[in-house]
Amino acid sequence: MPAVLVLLSALAACSSNSQFRKAIVIVDVTVVDVRRGVGLPHMDVVVHDDKITSVAPTGERLPSAASVISGKGRFLIPGLWDMHVHEADDPRALGLLLAAGITGARDMQSDPQKALENRQRIESGQLDGPRLLVAGPLLEGPPSKPDNETWIVRTPQEADRAVASLAALGVDFIKVHDHLSREASHAVANSAKAKGLPFVGHVSEWITPAEASDMGQKSIEHFEFLPKKCLALLDPKRSDTPPGCDRATLDALMKTFARNGTWLDPTAGAFRYFAPEQWEKIRSVYRDLAELMRAN
Repeated sequence: MPAVLVLLSALAACSSNSQFRKAIVIVDVTVVDVRRGVGLPHMDVVVHDDKITSVAPTGERLPSAASVISGKGRFLIPGLWDMHVHEADDPRALGLLLAAGITGARDMQSDPQKALENRQRIESGQLDGPRLLVAGPLLEGPPSKPDNETWIVRTPQEADRAVASLAALGVDFIKVHDHLSREASHAVANSAKAKGLPFVGHVSEWITPAEASDMGQKSIEHFEFLPKKCLALLDPKRSDTPPGCDRATLDALMKTFARNGTWLDPTAGAFRYFAPEQWEKIRSVYRDLAELMRAN
């Protein structure tokens, strides 16, 4: 992680000064190959114009006039993505994400004016932070209450207008929530597709996860849309699975997700915040989730 922070600091300096164009070289660093799960020691990594242009064994010829950073005894990993944050309107939090090695973040709900302004400031080098994909306000149905970060839509016509307004603001995707009606959900899906925007979020109480996937929902947030007892499938010793939630049902659902390109974002780390006393009890169960998802 220290090597990641060094690399990010150097790139941030380049972004904030358009005159600083010479290459940056991290020399003699251990590059972590995340695909193979191995470390590649004694490597030189060349970065130029914010792009990695070379990864080669230490000792090969380096670009002239390069800024050299020693990576000896350190490890270099790719920049991380946080796929579910609510921080785009807070410059302090954005800086902390970057300091933790997170170079990209998907913001799922925030004040649209502040979030879009911060996205622009980061892109122009005026603010240190990760690359942002921004939803702005989410779309929700009654009985939820409206505010600047939650827009209430009751009808397909209101859904169409909301999507058009968000597209005009310049959001990167549309987020839907728990109480959106069936009719409004379909309208959001159709309007978002017409605008070339993905839609993501929770699964409305009025539709099924498979239906949401078939409508084109690109990601489903949290694991709460399945009965919690379905987690027993990951450990037969705890199996008290209710009727209708068997392995075959889950397998079929995961195949639907795969066919439609729908991603599941379980946000398991949220338990560390909402229920820290339960985290140690459930973390072993969540370790098995990735294997179950890959198998289907």
